Amino acid sequence: MIFMKKPVVFFDEVPWIAYKNQDFLEALGHWWNKLAHRKKYYHCDLRSAASWMIEHIVNAKGGLHNRITKAITLMPFTLSETSNF
Repeated sequence: MIFMKKPVVFFDEVPWIAYKNQDFLEALGHWWNKLAHRKKYYHCDLRSAASWMIEHIVNAKGGLHNRITKAITLMPFTLSETSNF
């Protein structure tokens, strides 16, 4: 028996994409709602503008409403970690 893993779709710089294409969030919501119920994909938005993401994704009232399944909180690097990096 072959086990296939679900593909993961990453969107980086979502605020920039949505700024350049006004229909992006509506299309993303439609895509996610169409595929999410079949559980064929994992979807991950990578944040760079946290306040924008909270306003437009986390608190969305349209097609992306209540679609967050897990949030990962990353803390800033310490000075030591930054130096090591």
